[in-house]
Amino acid sequence: MTNETRPLRVFLCHASDDKKEVRKLSQRLQADSIDVWLDEEQLLPGQEWQHEIPQAVRDSDIILVCLSNKSTTKEGYVQKEITYALDIADEKPENTIFIIPLRLEECDLPGRLRRFQAADHFVDGTYQRLLKSFQIRAEKVKAKIAPSQEKPVPQKVEIPTILKFKEGEPVPTGQTPAGIPIYTFAGMPFVKVPKRFFLMGSNDNDENAEEWEKPLHEVDIPYDYWIGRFPVTNQHFGDFLSKSGYKIQEKIPNDNPNHPVIGVNWFDALEFVIWLYRNYREEVPVNYTFNLPSEAEWEKAARGTDGRIYPWGNAFNTFDLGLGLELMLCNSEEAQYGNTIPVGNFSPDGDSPYGAADMAGNVWEWTRSTVNENYKYPYVATDGRDDLQADKEIARVARGGSFENTQDLARCALRSDGIPDSEDNDDTGIRLVVSPFIASSEASNL
Repeated sequence: MTNETRPLRVFLCHASDDKKEVRKLSQRLQADSIDVWLDEEQLLPGQEWQHEIPQAVRDSDIILVCLSNKSTTKEGYVQKEITYALDIADEKPENTIFIIPLRLEECDLPGRLRRFQAADHFVDGTYQRLLKSFQIRAEKVKAKIAPSQEKPVPQKVEIPTILKFKEGEPVPTGQTPAGIPIYTFAGMPFVKVPKRFFLMGSNDNDENAEEWEKPLHEVDIPYDYWIGRFPVTNQHFGDFLSKSGYKIQEKIPNDNPNHPVIGVNWFDALEFVIWLYRNYREEVPVNYTFNLPSEAEWEKAARGTDGRIYPWGNAFNTFDLGLGLELMLCNSEEAQYGNTIPVGNFSPDGDSPYGAADMAGNVWEWTRSTVNENYKYPYVATDGRDDLQADKEIARVARGGSFENTQDLARCALRSDGIPDSEDNDDTGIRLVVSPFIASSEASNL
């Protein structure tokens, strides 16, 4: 006999359309020592899924029903899973926590699920509330929840005190094919984005616009800044790894030197930023530093001032009417590469008005902005949403879409989010800015 308790068993009920988001959730739960049943991991070749899935539902302590606008209206086996789980719930004692509806986005709950209190995955703090429910259930079934001791815990980053910066305006070191000046910092090319107003967000004229990117509104960035002409490449990130000795959680899945780096989480990106600051701060203008872009800095660099949908204009790609052939302008799913490609492949036709390349497609790009129910539009730079020192559990915004995504996710205004310490980053990379130095405690004074 042993007194050891078993892990809590959680079944993730979801539609195939939500697989990517549910996969991230699964990784996070497993990191907290929860025994997760996810079909793509648990179903083995040759097993009969019509037998295995109902058995897994019955053996689970909690059924987490992941819901979106696609899953709630979709016909198929996911509806059978929900129905079967509800039937088992009817067998449980009153007030048993067994079924938890988890909304991945704003959507209506199916009728029979409305008797259960739902959780909203897109709201800050929801994951911790889920864990409280799990703990209550774990105590009832004599199971356990325990944070992983092996998972590295990212440490709070303290920006060092400014020592010395290069005096005067940087001097261009070249120009893009379109004649836009290029500046070089830490051996990487940057382009300048001038200060003042631009149109941020979307309005109803964009049929693909999501609610949390509305309304279209004017934002003032009161300083000039420089943004990476390209996403950070394997060559430049590899130089950081070799010189700093920093280790990332997983091997970078692509080592082509001129491809954008992928497989990095938000904390990896921030470590790169801090290393650049410590080693190349004398190359940037006075009172400026290397950083991840805020949402506003990223979006203005991508679309200019006129609110265009894509970096090159309002239409996705263009057509040569003489030949009837489509001219691709970005590495989205429509280009059918199925992977990253060398940076600048679509330059200058696919460049932004300021000469930044690959801001649509190729890889998602981390920003320093947080995802929080309080940080809706209109965008306010002084409300703390861009704080580098925010809670490490808070999701961070990613922008630009990737080779895996269709054109609607390659729009300049599209806002996505990612778990900062997630290991599921095989289409996520980094783009840097050189912007005014603001310590986290001074962020509200921007």
